[in-house]
Amino acid sequence: MYAVIEVGGKQYRVSEGETIEVERLPLEVGKSLSIDRVLLLGGDGQLKVGTPTVKGARVKARVTEHGRGRKIIVFKFRPRSGYKRKHGHRQEYTRLAIESILTKKEAPKRAKPKRVRKKKVTPLEELGLSARTTNLLRGAKITSVEALRARLEEGDEALLGVSGFGPKSLEEVKKVLKR
Repeated sequence: MYAVIEVGGKQYRVSEGETIEVERLPLEVGKSLSIDRVLLLGGDGQLKVGTPTVKGARVKARVTEHGRGRKIIVFKFRPRSGYKRKHGHRQEYTRLAIESILTKKEAPKRAKPKRVRKKKVTPLEELGLSARTTNLLRGAKITSVEALRARLEEGDEALLGVSGFGPKSLEEVKKVLKR
């Protein structure tokens, strides 16, 4: 069985047991990775083409080494002007050993992340504060009534530390929140 995978913006035809060189990946040597971008599965007279990827197919690979490719010379030259520039470049790569190609039937299911319900957020505008006080609070990244109450629980100094927020603004906020 073989697969065409996409890693680092390039496509590679792989089968189990092969090693390939891909663009440098930020993984340590010996770590395993699962490649979900499987564009095509083939072998045993069957061919499965993804749109754009094959659903449920993954390729498991292990990082065997990191290295640098052979040096290439970039030479720029303009005739009759004395312009010459010589640069060298060595591309960094990661060598991967393909361990297995898993299809939908063989691939273990991933746990779905639990959905966390967001608490209802009440905007500051519903409090009826003056425009100046509301703008000062927004400037301090306080955008909801809940965030304002949390700041007040820290103490009056937490709000008085906001630039331009004085005792009159603090009194106004406390008065409105007591309602």
